[in-house]
Amino acid sequence: MKKIIIAMQAQLSLVIGFGICLFVSYFYFFINDPRFPQERPELLWVGFLLSLAFFLIGNKLSKKYPNETKVDLKEGAQAVLLIWVLAIFTSALVFVLSGFPDPLHPENFSIFRKITDAIFESVSGYTTAGGSILPSVETFPRGILMWRSMTHWLGGVGMALLAVTIWRHFRFKRETIMNSEAEGPNYVHYDSEKEAITAGVYFLKTYGLITLILVILLIISGLLFRTAPYEQWYDVGFDSFNHALSVMGTGGFSTYDSSAGLPITELGKSVIGGLRSPVSEWIIATFMFIAGGNFSLWFLVLYKREWSEVIKNKELRIYTIFVLLITLGITVILMENNVYSSVADALRYAFFNVTTIISTTGLATSDFTQWPGAAEGLLFICYLVGGMVGSTAGGLKMLRFGILYKYVIMKIQNLIYGRHKTRFLFDGVLYDENAASLIVTNIVLYYMIFLGGAVLIMVASPIGTLIDGTKTTVDFTSAITSSIANLGNIGPMASIGNINAGPAGNYFAFSEVAKIIMSVLMMIGRIGVITVLTLFITNKGIASVKDSVEEQRFDSDEPLLHV
Repeated sequence: MKKIIIAMQAQLSLVIGFGICLFVSYFYFFINDPRFPQERPELLWVGFLLSLAFFLIGNKLSKKYPNETKVDLKEGAQAVLLIWVLAIFTSALVFVLSGFPDPLHPENFSIFRKITDAIFESVSGYTTAGGSILPSVETFPRGILMWRSMTHWLGGVGMALLAVTIWRHFRFKRETIMNSEAEGPNYVHYDSEKEAITAGVYFLKTYGLITLILVILLIISGLLFRTAPYEQWYDVGFDSFNHALSVMGTGGFSTYDSSAGLPITELGKSVIGGLRSPVSEWIIATFMFIAGGNFSLWFLVLYKREWSEVIKNKELRIYTIFVLLITLGITVILMENNVYSSVADALRYAFFNVTTIISTTGLATSDFTQWPGAAEGLLFICYLVGGMVGSTAGGLKMLRFGILYKYVIMKIQNLIYGRHKTRFLFDGVLYDENAASLIVTNIVLYYMIFLGGAVLIMVASPIGTLIDGTKTTVDFTSAITSSIANLGNIGPMASIGNINAGPAGNYFAFSEVAKIIMSVLMMIGRIGVITVLTLFITNKGIASVKDSVEEQRFDSDEPLLHV
């Protein structure tokens, strides 16, 4: 019962999200702008009322069972899984009612296909993967598009974190719930519930402030630097807010079929689509880099002014150097192959695409699957890495690779020099043999799931059906790149085979079973391999973890601030 109560109470996050989207939907409903599909705010009311009902029922059950307050690691992981299941169900229901996958031709799809596609889009939203199955996003009302972007922001902050932070009557131990959502069982320990709430508030303040700054900068850029001025004053606000939610959640959903800036044909000429502003692209790329960083560090910058702590952080230095080197390498390759006419353009496209992949955002300004093989290869490395711990990015994270490097060096030196060293420091944290080996295990399992997912996708979807009805085989390239793109919560494929789900395509062609497999991969990538294993942890395993919590804190994907 505890797990059900927690899951229902956490739906408060969706109540807030749907409330904001209802405001947007009613605005466009009364404006009645003929450029956009007719608003249907009743669809968002379904999500709002269903989420509110879950929340109220959870509160009622909480009062009925007042003595159930303790939550162990296994129960915490199960509760988080239920939170996500309820949220996905609610969002998928709204998407099905809105006409997924194509509201203009609903008769072409079975109810099973509609439900599967809606689930895929919902999972992609909450996990901040950003891969889509929609032939065209521009056929949907503004309110639905806002909700798609909102799923990114809620998924990035964490629905459990948001709910247990703002709902002060939550009776269960917040520490366990927060860490379970943030990839336990190796988690940040809080001495009291007050400290856990404070940590959540710190993160929300940082996350919210950076989002607001991005909204303002995109509004300014849209008003001053857009190549084709907005027709109405409210257009710039809608675009800026949606893309800010998508960027800070490292999601990738856009309000345009051309994403943030893919080329489109207009009056017989190829022009930049989407936001239509190279300045906006630079702004978004910069904030994708920020979103892929540890929010604890940004908190120290924004609220504590402790620059020295940020500068000496090893993971941040690795992350920054990695992004710069890959960006410069791709820029050189693009210029040598005359892909772009100027260094400025080559640098802009290189930096944008490196940050969109390393942060696992997935917004697009160019079809990098058409780049030279060397550039595509460098970009693929970003698919295998991900951002920093404590960020909203997916992937394995830079910290784990830093720990892997230190662990391997230690083992090699022990072998060569006959040493017996079992511990090492990284960013001020002492890692012993058990801690480091668990991280190595996490990396190995991640890549095993990646390869296994590719095989399952090929088995489940040997034939794909393109948007125009053409049949094609799902080749190895399509399967392997779709597996890592979904497991890493990235969205677009690194390279396309017979199916184009790259930055200029989508996952429409895959079978329903393959989309379910991809949805599972996205969930594993978001909640973490270790959290999935925690679902099966024994009482002895729980006791062992409890004994080590006070002694060591390590490998936490915790987007919380313990300062």
